[in-house]
Amino acid sequence: MSWKSFHGIFALIFILLHVPCDAEVLTHCTCGRSNQNFVSRIVGGRETSRHEYPWVVGIVSEDGMINCGGSIISTRHVLSAGHCVFHDPSDPIGQRFIIVGAHDMNAIEPEMIYGISKAIMHPAWTAYDSWDSQDMAIYVTDRPIQFGKHVIPICLPSSPKDYAGARALVAGWGRTQDGGLTSKYLQDIRINVLDEDTCQSHPSIGQMFEPQSMMCAFAPMKDACQGDSGGPLFLQTDRNRFEQIGVVSFGLGCGTDNPGIYTKVSTSLNWIRSVIANADVCQDTE
Repeated sequence: MSWKSFHGIFALIFILLHVPCDAEVLTHCTCGRSNQNFVSRIVGGRETSRHEYPWVVGIVSEDGMINCGGSIISTRHVLSAGHCVFHDPSDPIGQRFIIVGAHDMNAIEPEMIYGISKAIMHPAWTAYDSWDSQDMAIYVTDRPIQFGKHVIPICLPSSPKDYAGARALVAGWGRTQDGGLTSKYLQDIRINVLDEDTCQSHPSIGQMFEPQSMMCAFAPMKDACQGDSGGPLFLQTDRNRFEQIGVVSFGLGCGTDNPGIYTKVSTSLNWIRSVIANADVCQDTE
């Protein structure tokens, strides 16, 4: 089925609704649970198993082109990058869609498509002033996201933490090489979170790095790329859950010797919680 058909189905079947209610912790679902038993724009990545990361979403334009990624954090909210909201003035958010529960971007069903009612920018986002400090935004979906085995939110940190030295993951449908094509299938990479001193002293990215709101990560020949912006940087916790620690922000090229820069999640927890306060979330323990 073509994206034109999807758009028609979307317009006919789905209506914009918002029913104010008190937030509820849903006991029938658990955040951050992968559909894969782990032993381990993506450059140098591998195709994931189907629905391995059920919190990862694609943000697409009307023609089906992937322009950013994001992560489900409640029944109504998707965490992404601030610069994704304004990446193309000719492509307003009302003409974009959030795709949930996907693996193959050429096999999208109508129930996987959600409209965007609005985007809430991080209040400290500098809108391309400096180097995208606090590059974070939350999309509000036009109706509640239906959770299930293939669609669940990722867990958020409980408090600010230092993740230096951790092995983390990035997943997305972005370009598989700098200037290349986006991926048909969801891909992931494992990269190393670097300490703040290394990020600040790096000869290429040091002058752009702002330690209060940013973190950097690197692995040889592995990187996020165009189309992966806004996607989650996440890791597996000792509770066997996945927790989001960053948002893909920017880098110098793809798959180069330069670390990628990510917006910290832990330092914006109060803002995130205030935005999603009236939406349902999954429990983070079983």
